[in-house]
Amino acid sequence: MLKEGCPSAIKNCSGFFSKLIDPQVRNTLLSDIARFLSLVEEEDEPSEMGGRITTIAEGPYKALQIYFHGANRVPREARTFHCYTLNHLMFSTFTRHRGNSFVMVRRLSLPSIPAQIDSILQISTQETYFVVRFFLKTMLDDPFRQHPVLQTSLWSQNLGQLVIVKPQDVESHFASLFFEWLGAECQAVISLSRVLFR
Repeated sequence: MLKEGCPSAIKNCSGFFSKLIDPQVRNTLLSDIARFLSLVEEEDEPSEMGGRITTIAEGPYKALQIYFHGANRVPREARTFHCYTLNHLMFSTFTRHRGNSFVMVRRLSLPSIPAQIDSILQISTQETYFVVRFFLKTMLDDPFRQHPVLQTSLWSQNLGQLVIVKPQDVESHFASLFFEWLGAECQAVISLSRVLFR
């Protein structure tokens, strides 16, 4: 970066690079990434315990009402976050980081289902929720079903309605590959869980 002719785009990133090589921050890869993102978050966001209090948008508010079965305890305001760390994994809203917003949500006695995090709300100091949209299952025959060791499945690229899930119900991130399969826009969803469920 000190060489003559270094592009200004690279020079403008010097602050980020210095944080990446700061010996005070080094540890494992995951904690390095989490620490680096937290430093960037501190610069970009107002520091109100990591989030700001705003009025809950209509879609997430309706999802909260359904989640709490119409109870009167659903507040109109919440602390909103762009990122949330759980078990050294960083989860983000789709608008903040597309890859970190793709999550596999576990369901009782059923296979996990892919979802996209729309928003992260804290409605009290003890209750944080992910507002997600589940990807819809395609009606086509899943070619990955015969290879369970791959932890891959075929899904539609379309999303369902907003629903609420607890962060603890998120199993892992997932990677996806969008492609056309038998004339339909589909995606292969690959779990990034380090644990193989049999």
